[in-house]
Amino acid sequence: MNMNDLPDTNPLETSEWRDAFEALLRAEGPARARFILNQLTQQAGQLQVEWSPEWVTPYVNTISADRQPVFPGDLAIEERLDLLLRVREQAVVRWPGGLQRPAIDGRVVHPRAVQTPLPVWLAVGGTPASAVRAGTLGLPMAVAIIGGMPERFASFLQLYREAGQRAGHAPSSLPVAINLHGFIAEDSQRAADVFYPSWAEVMTRIGRERGWPPMTREAFDAACTPRGALAVGSPAQVAEKLLQHHAWFGHQRILLQMTVGSVPHADLLRSMELFATEVVPRVQRGIASAVGR
Repeated sequence: MNMNDLPDTNPLETSEWRDAFEALLRAEGPARARFILNQLTQQAGQLQVEWSPEWVTPYVNTISADRQPVFPGDLAIEERLDLLLRVREQAVVRWPGGLQRPAIDGRVVHPRAVQTPLPVWLAVGGTPASAVRAGTLGLPMAVAIIGGMPERFASFLQLYREAGQRAGHAPSSLPVAINLHGFIAEDSQRAADVFYPSWAEVMTRIGRERGWPPMTREAFDAACTPRGALAVGSPAQVAEKLLQHHAWFGHQRILLQMTVGSVPHADLLRSMELFATEVVPRVQRGIASAVGR
């Protein structure tokens, strides 16, 4: 349902909320306003209020529908993907050419991959169109979740699987990987204290390019909670979060990036050890138990 279609049962109260938000924006600026919105969103999730923002854009599309291109995203990237898939499928490659390179007429590529076909995973993140493209092509999809509330990405997986089925791909040929930032230590405090400094430095630097506010310890700690995007904590906590993700997404693969920035090497090795010896067995048992039920 479109939220804009819901009736306003208390216009006066709505006006007061809007006035309060505008006053906050004027007094403390966009960064503080974004922080408050993030806090309210997290609280809504903790209170089990089912809500997520609609897919919107701050830009007005001035191109009529009949003049819009049929491809999502960057055409040069699309051409590289098309060429990669041709190399994967054809022993003798023929390609009509495009923006970045001339046509290829009958080149042989050696050595050939051992797998038939060579596995090619397509990473998605910011747009529903990227999920639809992966499903239409019948490629395994890797979803990067580095912020917000992870369960919102379930809609991406639904779009992906529906697009794959429309294109004639069997559900078993459409595996999904979830990619997260994470870190493990003997207890949650140790894990957070080790991982936070390098994570905050990298994410703040990226944020300057993408319009995010600087990352704070408060925001980091919120992302480490059960409904947050970071898999940081003790082995039991991280395993529980990964099992919750599996309940949401039903995915087949997990990629946990532990080196966001420069993490002390000894702590990184210990995190990897705990992941292999404690987290993975817990997750495997949890999934097996859920399937058995």
